[in-house]
Amino acid sequence: MPREVEVAAEEQPGPGPDRLSIRLRLRGGTVIWSGLMYPGDDGSAVEEVSFRREQYLAEIERAYAVATAGRRAMRPRSSVPGEP
Repeated sequence: MPREVEVAAEEQPGPGPDRLSIRLRLRGGTVIWSGLMYPGDDGSAVEEVSFRREQYLAEIERAYAVATAGRRAMRPRSSVPGEP
């Protein structure tokens, strides 16, 4: 089943132009983003993009690792011996 997914947002409450939502669906080994509308290299409108599932999942894992590493670095260290 396709799902509407918010992939980016400004820190403001409620829906509006400060949010980017896409329709996400899986077809076989392909992840498809649709509901897009931005200019392509040739000036025509891009309404849909697709990714190989393995490539897509690897990129999500990489981005998650980067994001959580930044959060871990900002966490205060424990003063209890043996705890990180």
